[in-house]
This record gives sequence, C-alpha cells and structure tokens, in this order.
Amino acid sequence: MHSPRLLFTFAASLSLASACTWGDRALDGCPEDEVCSDQTPSGLSFRAQPLADVLGQQIRPIAVGGTLSISLIDLRTGEELTAPWTPKLTRDGFEITDQLRNTLRLRATAPSRAFLRIVDGRNDELYDRHAIEAIAMTRATIVPAREVMSDPGRPQAWIAGSPIDIAAKLYGDVSGGEERLVDDSLRLQLVNAGGAVLDQHSWDHFTVRNAAVGGFALSLSAGAARDLSIPITVVDGIDSIVAGKTEGPVTAGEGTVVCFEARRGETAVVGLDWTFKVEPAVDNSPSFLSSNCVFLMPKVQGKITVTGSARDHSTSLVVDVLPPKPTVRAAALPEQPELEGSLGERARSLQ
Repeated sequence: MHSPRLLFTFAASLSLASACTWGDRALDGCPEDEVCSDQTPSGLSFRAQPLADVLGQQIRPIAVGGTLSISLIDLRTGEELTAPWTPKLTRDGFEITDQLRNTLRLRATAPSRAFLRIVDGRNDELYDRHAIEAIAMTRATIVPAREVMSDPGRPQAWIAGSPIDIAAKLYGDVSGGEERLVDDSLRLQLVNAGGAVLDQHSWDHFTVRNAAVGGFALSLSAGAARDLSIPITVVDGIDSIVAGKTEGPVTAGEGTVVCFEARRGETAVVGLDWTFKVEPAVDNSPSFLSSNCVFLMPKVQGKITVTGSARDHSTSLVVDVLPPKPTVRAAALPEQPELEGSLGERARSLQ
C-alpha cells in the first residue's frame, strides 16, 4: 500500500513557464556577427501556441517530422510585425512551409539546431533571430490537462459522466533525460469509443464527451510516428481520497498550494468536481491551473485544516504555518559631503 501522505510537486506537473520569447537582439542587443536593421530597434518576440498544461508561449524543440507555427511581435510597438520580412535558416534540418502576415510555420526534417533569422529581404539586415531545435520523438502520453498527479507513473482513469479533459505530451531523448517536444500538426482520433465525441481546443488539448464506463483507445499521430494506440480507462466511482502535503514549511504571508487525489484501488481517478473547505478561514481560491488543488495565503502563524471533497468522499490535511519572516531593513548609508562641481548640467538646472 502507498502512504496517503503524498508529496505533490505542483511546479513539476504544471509549471509556470517563464522562459523568454524574446529573440537574441531583444535580449542582448544586435549580435556581433550580424548587421541589424533600424526597422526593429527593440527586436522581436517569437511566440508559439502555449502547451495545454504550461503557461507561456516560448519556442520549444520540434518533433522530427512535426511542425511549429511562430508569430512575430515587434517589441517596439507590442503589435504584430508589419515591416516586410524574410525568414532564413542557418542550417539544414528545417524547412519553412508557410508564411502569412506575421506568422510562419516550420517543419523539422531531421535532428538539428539552427537559428531562425528574420531579416529585411532587401539587404539581409537582421530584425531578430531565435534558436530552434529538432529532436526525434521517442514517446507520447495522454495526461489530465488540468490536474496535478502525485505520481505520473501511477495508473490513471477518468470518471464517467464528466468530459474527459486531456493533454497530449510528446518527448524526445536528450543528454541527461527527456525533453518536451511540440508538433502542432498532431492528430488524435477515437477508436472503439461507441458514441463518444472528440473535441479539439488547441494542437495538444482535447476533450472527450459521452465516454462509457470501461474505456476506449486514442490513435495518436505526431512527429514521425503514426497511429500510436493509447488506452483510456473510464470508471463509475472512487474508493477514497488522499491528500498531499506542502513541500517544505509554510510561512505566514507566503502562498502555498495543497492538492488532493481521488483513487479507485491503486488507480488515480481524474475529472471529478472538487470542493474545498479551509478552517479557520484564510484567503484561498481553487487553483486556476489544477482543479484538484487549492491555493492558500495564510497571514498569521497557526494550524490550518484543509478538506478536499469529491463524489461523497473527503479527507483533510493539517497545515502548520510558521511565523512571518522578519523584515530586513537596509542600513542607512552615511551622509556624504557634496563635492563642488559634482552635479551635471541637467542636475544643476533642476536645483
């Protein structure tokens, strides 16, 4: 039996992605090996569709055989790039298949790394550039789109009677582990699903409606892979709920997330409607990233009991809140004598 006191690593499952979408010029000025155009003095932002379970529009590696659409934003105006532009690639392994207004689509044809250069086609002067990478896809999975799981390796099932909200995840092997990949031409189809209906919300985010108890299969095609069969299990109820615990101490004045997980035997069950009760009352709200989690903002030291409920089952977790961290005040700097003639012309004019 697994212990019911699980450590849910919230950030690992639904990360608040902060990687920058800015190009090299926007970040660090004109690269030394380029001549830059004065059409885009602030550089460009290169934006892709966000992943279903990750915030942010940063450029990620493309699965070989797959595609990625990129939109170009002029950072001087904050609007789409309107100056005439030409895309260029510094290495093989990619091809540009479409270009419309401020958007282009790349196809990865072989493992590679390159720069995507956006230039003035009349003189090859750089607007901005961004590194791109293509990696062979080694596996694909289907996961809950809006729920944090305690153990990604645990068997999963979806509850009958609710829409099955899913995300497709693609991975490729890299030195030291795996890398999340994209292919915005990914295709997903239902197999032996009876009267179930599949709705697509974005390239990797789908919902299955009217699925019967038992299950069905999904056929996934992405990258160079075709018709991968992924089974989906559907159950009609749960046996229990287990609570996670916060990672490290909780300090008054700082936010924390508490998550719960429904079980059918040793299988995690997702897709339920959750309610939360917090005693004594503190500022709290359901996590907008994960339906089985609640965000807390305790302001004073003490104990907080958090109860998560779904399908007539519930469990509670006591959270110990430490005192707020002391405020550190910067030491005052000694007063410095004014040096004659130390003020610039503008400073003297404002005296």
